[in-house]
Amino acid sequence: MPRIPLAVRTLVLSVAAIVCATASSSAQSHEERARMILQLFETGQSDSAYQLIEPLKKEARFVPAVIYTRAQMTPDDRALNLYREIIALEPGGGFADDAVYQLVRRYVEKRDSMAAYTWSGVLNTNYPRSPFLAVSDELLKGVVTWVIDDGADDITGEKSAGSKPVASTKKTDAAKPAETYSKSGMRGFALQVGLFPTKSAAEKRATELRAKKLKAVPLPKMVDGKKHYALVVGPYKSPEEAGKKKPGIASSCACPAFIVKVE
Repeated sequence: MPRIPLAVRTLVLSVAAIVCATASSSAQSHEERARMILQLFETGQSDSAYQLIEPLKKEARFVPAVIYTRAQMTPDDRALNLYREIIALEPGGGFADDAVYQLVRRYVEKRDSMAAYTWSGVLNTNYPRSPFLAVSDELLKGVVTWVIDDGADDITGEKSAGSKPVASTKKTDAAKPAETYSKSGMRGFALQVGLFPTKSAAEKRATELRAKKLKAVPLPKMVDGKKHYALVVGPYKSPEEAGKKKPGIASSCACPAFIVKVE
C-alpha cells in the first residue's frame, strides 16, 4: 500500500480544519461578509454589493447583520419592514437600536413626522444609552416648525426649521368655539410631547399629563393632508427657555420632547 506523502496529509488536515472552523463560526462569517458588502455599497461599488448580497441573503435569511445590510441597500419603503424585522428578531441585539434610528431617519425623509416621533419614542424608551439618541433628536429638531394662527382651524403647514412662518389666509369665523387657541394660552414656544390621530386620544393623554402638573394642550396639525393632534406643553417665551425645560418635561412624561413655535 503506497504511503501518502507527509505534505499531502498536512494539506488534507489543514483543509479539514478550515472547513470545521468555518462551520462552527458561520454566524460570525455571515456578519463579517455583511459588513464587507455594506462597505462596498457605501464606497460606491453598488454593483458588486448587489451581486454579493443575493447568495448571502439565501444563506443567512434571519441574521440581523445581513438584514441590516439589505435594508441599507434598499432605497424605497421596503426597507422599513426589514428594520422592523431586526428589532423583532433580536430586540436586545447589537443592531436593534441602529434599526430603530434608521426608521426615524427614513420617516424624517418621508416627512412623516408622526411615525418619526413614534420611533424616536421607542429609541428613547427602549435604548436610553444608545449612541443614536443624540443624532435622532437632532434630526427631529429640524423636521418641522409649525405655526398656529388665532383665526385658523388648523396648522398652516409643515416648514423646515428656520423658515419664515407663513401667515394664514383663512378668515376668522365670527362664531368661534369656546376652546380657541387664544383661550388655550399657548403662544410663543412649546414642547411637543406627542402626536395623535384623534382629538379624543390627545385629550386622554393631556389629562394624564395634567395630573402630573404639566400644562398640556392638544392642538391640530396637518400631516400629509390629514388632521392630527399635537400635544404640547408650555408656553415658553423663547426656545432657550423651552430647551431648559425639555429634560424635566421629557422625564415627567417619559417621552421625547421637541421645541415648536406656536403663534
